[in-house]
Amino acid sequence: RSFGDVTRRPDGRFGFVGVELVVDVETDAGREAEAHGAALDAEASCLVAASLDTPVRVPASVTAAAAAA
Repeated sequence: RSFGDVTRRPDGRFGFVGVELVVDVETDAGREAEAHGAALDAEASCLVAASLDTPVRVPASVTAAAAAA
């Protein structure tokens, strides 16, 4: 899911002042921290954030996949 906040910016123009990309990740058991780290890396190196000079948040819900029977 994604959301964007639009309002009048400090320069007086309307534009995005924040973007949020909510991610649900299912990964192998024991790899949850790695998956969460990948979401943090995506947030830190986001091309959209750099291009728009707007913060982009990537909150991630990470769960382990159920073990195969």
